[in-house]
Amino acid sequence: MMNIGILQSAGIAGKIIETALNNPEHTDVFTPIIYSKENHNDKNVSNDLKFGNIDAVVVAPGSSMEFSFNGAMNIFVNHKLRVAAIMPDTDSEKAFDELTAEVLKAKAQQAWNAVKRDFLVTSPRIAIMTEAENISEEARETIASAIEELQEQNVMVFGLYTGEEYLTENKYQHFDLTLTITEDDAHALLAYTAEHSTRFIASLPMVMTLTDFPANHDFDACGFDEPALALRDAVYLAMVVCRNRASYDAAHENPLPKLYHERRDDSEKVRF
Repeated sequence: MMNIGILQSAGIAGKIIETALNNPEHTDVFTPIIYSKENHNDKNVSNDLKFGNIDAVVVAPGSSMEFSFNGAMNIFVNHKLRVAAIMPDTDSEKAFDELTAEVLKAKAQQAWNAVKRDFLVTSPRIAIMTEAENISEEARETIASAIEELQEQNVMVFGLYTGEEYLTENKYQHFDLTLTITEDDAHALLAYTAEHSTRFIASLPMVMTLTDFPANHDFDACGFDEPALALRDAVYLAMVVCRNRASYDAAHENPLPKLYHERRDDSEKVRF
């Protein structure tokens, strides 16, 4: 049984939480702890995380709460794929001009580590993808050299894939995470799967998830059922990541020293 902290701002979020939790099945899986100004406990989240009173934090749909964490990575998760952007704050027209091999390598390594620990994938396969059609040779060479260096370090990254071939041929199904160049690319890929996604903020000491329903969403048009389902998905994803981190950390707590160096296996690289 886990204790899941649910953050809500005043307004519609409370009704969505009520709809989402009006399900007897969740009472055997997790205990929700609602944080809001109405409950007079909205400032207790940090301490409750610190002292282990809650295991994870989920931001409810319709909550006007925005978070910015230096060094964190937003990973969008649905039932078909995981997606993150290398340059989420950069305009699509400027992205390739500002993209460097160092940035790409750092983001790929960050994503690779997150997939290993947070999703328990032993040897993650990561694709680099863009919706852009006209890419300069200089940008292609930058990406290719970065990918080659990552593969030499056994970080399995492949690409560059373009949006059309990547989507129509369903190549995203062969990878554990897709790194897009910009967040516009990420949203295009997510829209293609026609499923709502949950945003997981990776590389934080805590586990935190958010839904795809901001405070300005038209809930009168869509009703509460869909955002309530999204909230439950965000809660369950947070629980999965909590369990995965615990398993990963326990397995790597006291590693045995290597007695010999294994021969490098390029089979994974050859496949893609």
